[in-house]
Amino acid sequence: MRIWDRVGVEFGQWIPNTFPGILAGFLMCGEDHKLEIMDKEFGIDLLFTIDVGDREARGLPQDLLDERTGALRRLEPGLRIFDGRENNRKQLLTIQEPLSAILNELTDDIPTAMRLYGRFYQWCGTLFGDGAIEMAIDDIWSV
Repeated sequence: MRIWDRVGVEFGQWIPNTFPGILAGFLMCGEDHKLEIMDKEFGIDLLFTIDVGDREARGLPQDLLDERTGALRRLEPGLRIFDGRENNRKQLLTIQEPLSAILNELTDDIPTAMRLYGRFYQWCGTLFGDGAIEMAIDDIWSV
């Protein structure tokens, strides 16, 4: 599925008054979300975003976001991370990494897929490992 110059797997619903959605995939052009491709020569970034779509943006607790974005930066210093205070306020959290940084040494499909899976696994473990972000989302967007 292609949405606004990105492709990936969506989790969650993009309907008003429901939880934010998550997209894990690839960014080919960042204009729609006020993002820039990190490696302009290769032209594709790995992307993970927690997005509230067209709903009124209500942010997650800043101390929680600061803790998680700091942990992500320590995990992988080359990441570009936005937390809703920058760029597009409808994105509660956006993580980008140049795909070329992951794929430049791989030629076989299975190791490539495993490396991409591993990167998303690291990011999600860092963000959601203790349930604090889910609890904050439940508190802010209760059904």
